[in-house]
Amino acid sequence: MTYRFLLLFGLLFLLLFSYLLYLNPEFLTLRLAAGLETRGTLPFFILISFAAGGLGVLFLFVARSVFYYFYGFKERKGRRHVQQAVQEARQAMEYRLAADYKKAVKKLKRALKLDSGNQEIRQLLVRVRLEAGEPQQAMEVIEEALKDDPDDSRFQWLKVEVLQAMGDNLRLINQLMYLKGRYPKNVAILNLLVTGLMGQSYWREAIDVWQELAEIAKGAKNKKEQGEIAVQLDNCRYELAVQQWQAGEREEARQTLKELLDKNQKFVPAYILQAAMEEQDRQNPKRIEAALAALKQGYRRQPNAWFLLEGERLLFTESEKNEEKVEKYYRKAVSRYPDYWPARLLFAFFCLRHQRLERAAEMLLEFKKQGINNPLVKILAGELSYRQSHQLNEAADQFKKAIGLEEAPPLVFVCGHCRRYAPSWRPRCPECGHYNTYELSADLVTLT
Repeated sequence: MTYRFLLLFGLLFLLLFSYLLYLNPEFLTLRLAAGLETRGTLPFFILISFAAGGLGVLFLFVARSVFYYFYGFKERKGRRHVQQAVQEARQAMEYRLAADYKKAVKKLKRALKLDSGNQEIRQLLVRVRLEAGEPQQAMEVIEEALKDDPDDSRFQWLKVEVLQAMGDNLRLINQLMYLKGRYPKNVAILNLLVTGLMGQSYWREAIDVWQELAEIAKGAKNKKEQGEIAVQLDNCRYELAVQQWQAGEREEARQTLKELLDKNQKFVPAYILQAAMEEQDRQNPKRIEAALAALKQGYRRQPNAWFLLEGERLLFTESEKNEEKVEKYYRKAVSRYPDYWPARLLFAFFCLRHQRLERAAEMLLEFKKQGINNPLVKILAGELSYRQSHQLNEAADQFKKAIGLEEAPPLVFVCGHCRRYAPSWRPRCPECGHYNTYELSADLVTLT
């Protein structure tokens, strides 16, 4: 700062000296030659120069003082506003804990007026709006915050929560896709995204995301997670095949099913769907045979009672006189999996319906050898004993009394995960959402 003063004095002195030289160069030259005299004019002007320099320095000092005074006042005012904003936010938190969201919002708005750039207060306002059930107002706060800083990850995440509260699935998927572009390896984002895609039936896109999650799990060497992801991939491929089939894209659906069965040969819904596709292919004269082949292949891979019931239906659809073929169909199923009791039970009931009592008695004897004595086997034994004595009416009455029901219970299927019952086999449980879990139930259940 001292050098600035010296420079200022020097400039002023040179300026005044040049001015005197311009006014009277001859006089000034003589004075300088003779030396400075107290009675001459030169000392006077030198004094004026120093005086002007001093005034200039004084002016600068005063200007500097005034500037820092007002600047400091503004700074102190800003600090005071920040402190007041913090106080308002604290009071808003107290109202929030008391579930008085209206007053909490009012306090937070006042805090933002005092400190408009405080993003933490904006986050708190978004939370309060969400808890108050006002997601639209919360979204407005987020949009305003993102105008100031579009890359603020805190508000990008809050936007996801708000869109979930609003139920706007399409915008939620778009937001998650944006976050996925910024954080491609973030498992939480990918899980939310794949859930949204599956909820909107975007199965192909969901498969792509599941494959990305599979790569991440493989890199982390998480065997359990890899298994869970593989199950979800199978489910999505199945739903994609259904979607393609319903849209008339039969070849694409067949290709999707092939990819699914290459990965998982025990996925029962895939074989059931394949059989349904073959059955409805009117251009194929051997569509029943093709559908039966799909059911047989599925049963060989993973036994399920629905394969047998569908096979029986298809054979009788082809011809009502196909009893011998149906019996042969059941015999092969029983011989392939002797310990699979539903196959033997369905065969026995088929024999009862068609008066093949000796075959039914053979199946019942096998149940006794294996120690299987569930309620359905008891019903089979009771009905068989009365039919063999040709007392059909009495058999029906005794049967109803024996099980305590007014009518014979139909066969039901049960989810192996949540134990939900259904009158027929289903590819996906509507209760727990799991696929490939329904099997014939041994329980006596009357469904309403």
